[in-house]
Amino acid sequence: MPNCRAINDKVFALIRQIRPDVVVLHGTWEKHLDSVAQTVTALKETSTRVVVLGGVPWWRRGLPSEVLRYFMLHRTLIPEHSPASPPTAYDAVMRARLEPLGDKFISASHVLCNAQGCLTRIGDAAADLTASDQVHLTEKGSVYLIEAIIDRELGNVSTNLPR
Repeated sequence: MPNCRAINDKVFALIRQIRPDVVVLHGTWEKHLDSVAQTVTALKETSTRVVVLGGVPWWRRGLPSEVLRYFMLHRTLIPEHSPASPPTAYDAVMRARLEPLGDKFISASHVLCNAQGCLTRIGDAAADLTASDQVHLTEKGSVYLIEAIIDRELGNVSTNLPR
C-alpha cells in the first residue's frame, strides 16, 4: 500500500511520544517476513517490550459470507467454532526468527482455534462476529484475542479494553 510508510512513521512517532510498556504487533506476516524482525528491533530501541502475534484464521469467503452461507444451508446460526484455515505454517517460522532475538511470539490461531474449529462469534448478534472479512478481526474479535492472552502471556499489564 502506498501509505504504509507514512502510517508506520506516524505510529513510531506516537510510540516514542507515549512510551508504552508493551507494543503488540499483528499483521499478515507471510509477505513481510523479513521486515518483522527489523520492525521489532526498531521498536525495542524505544525501550518498549514487543510482542508479535501470528496470523489469524483465514475464512475462504470471508466470515460474514460464511455465516450467511451456513444459515442458508442449515437454517441456524453458525456454531461458535467452525472450520477455517488456521495460518500455522508461518507461526513456526516467525517463532524461530523472533525468539532467538529475545522477542515474544504468540500464535493467534492457537488462541482462536481448537479441535472444533476457529472462533466465529462472541455472541449471537451480527456485531459479535470475530472477523469482518477473510483475515481482519473485528473490534470484538480483537478484544477477545487480547483478553485471552494478556494475563497469561503479557503479565500484569493494565488495559482499558472496550466492551
